[in-house]
Amino acid sequence: MLDTDRVAVHTLAALAAVAGSFAVGGTTLAFVVTPAYDVVARYTPGLLVGVVVTQAPGLTDAVAYAVALVLTVAALTLLVALTVELAVRLVDSTVAVFGTAVAVTAVAAVATGYPFRALAAGLPAGAVVLYFLADPRPARVALSPARRRVLRAAGGVAAFGALAGYVGRDVAVREPVPADGRYRSERVAALEADAERNALDVEGLPGLLSANAEFYTVDINSADPYVESADWSLRFEGAVENTAPVDFDALVTHDARTDAVDTLRCVSDPVDGTLTDTAVWTGVPVAALLEGRTISSDCGCVMVHAADDYHVEFPLEALREGFLAIGMNGDPLPRSHGHPVRLLVPGHWGEVNVKWVTSFEFLEREAEGYWEQRGWHGTGPVNAVTKIWATRQDAERVTLAGVAYAGTRGVARVEVSVDGGDTWRDARLSEPLEGTLDGDVWRQWAYTWDSPPSGDHEIRARAVTEDGTVQPQTETGPFPSGSSGWAETTLTV
Repeated sequence: MLDTDRVAVHTLAALAAVAGSFAVGGTTLAFVVTPAYDVVARYTPGLLVGVVVTQAPGLTDAVAYAVALVLTVAALTLLVALTVELAVRLVDSTVAVFGTAVAVTAVAAVATGYPFRALAAGLPAGAVVLYFLADPRPARVALSPARRRVLRAAGGVAAFGALAGYVGRDVAVREPVPADGRYRSERVAALEADAERNALDVEGLPGLLSANAEFYTVDINSADPYVESADWSLRFEGAVENTAPVDFDALVTHDARTDAVDTLRCVSDPVDGTLTDTAVWTGVPVAALLEGRTISSDCGCVMVHAADDYHVEFPLEALREGFLAIGMNGDPLPRSHGHPVRLLVPGHWGEVNVKWVTSFEFLEREAEGYWEQRGWHGTGPVNAVTKIWATRQDAERVTLAGVAYAGTRGVARVEVSVDGGDTWRDARLSEPLEGTLDGDVWRQWAYTWDSPPSGDHEIRARAVTEDGTVQPQTETGPFPSGSSGWAETTLTV
């Protein structure tokens, strides 16, 4: 085999394997790149994650996926190279083709756990090897038949990759959770009506409730774990008596089941970011599930575990105020939001609000959670934040609007400055929503500036909490304890 052929057969076979795997797996657990993504996500230093989130918050997953793709192609290239070279040297080319298909299929099956879907990686890899070995004529000039064969193969793999990308973009390993409205009760309808009634009428300002499809998602996975409601149960472990688990049906039929409004904010959300949303949640207060269980945690702390091996430790008293959600805006929890059950902890960063929750482990001593092991410290109460999300100008006035959020501390006022912070004026606020989890909800604000002079103006906005505390001006990035600082923008009139 020619040197050019050797380089091409190994690399193009690996690329064909990745393309074939994507065609049947999409961005799910069956895609051969997913295991590499999980490795990248778990072992990337928290400081580096913080830098990416701060500089380009929307690119975090994309960067991790790009690194995972490169690692996967490199690993498969090496696998194909070893298989082909050994087979050709020790046996014959037929064995190289068969061996490549089997080796790539086996590795993909072991890595993903989907043996039949793994064939979609192995067979294209074997086909590329077959194409190269089918014409062993020697090269006579620089642009030899072998060189043209390489170019034709590259074109074929590129076309196959494009087709695989089109086919696999909407592939799901399992059926999505049906949005069948099974939790749409009179209370849910009343809470939604309250939010619609109290929303400020400002063009470009999102409503007080976020649709499920628009609600932000952040987790440690490239593909969401698949957990059936019928298979789910919540375990109670560690320093606790009465460890009887709770299954899904027990939550659905529990006497304490209710509906509540709650806001979540991700610890990686910049001051001017969009990783903050609000929904109506259906579920059961954690306190109702802890009744009759004697807890003897020496540290007064708990480790919450999830189906994707995520875990987070925080104070037991915060857990007692928590809420196990089974529904979101009247529908079952979507898979991306923790189906079938997720934890909500009022006033705490999103990382404490564990998705796909599986167990509460009551600890004898403090321990670090997943993100704390990577340098983050997002288990405490959220920082107060004010966001400028809408600006509207006409000939006579400028209207500025956004949301403000301070967890369970509540937002009493939002103040706006149009001169860089020298003077402040109160903005209009939406009325507090009904049925919240311990007051843990954002409020909308709007400020109308009549007859603004022409030129550039430095706009600032800050919240004042219910206890009179003014949101701190000091600006910090998301890493390691969440962003803070006044909202700022430059307005040109």
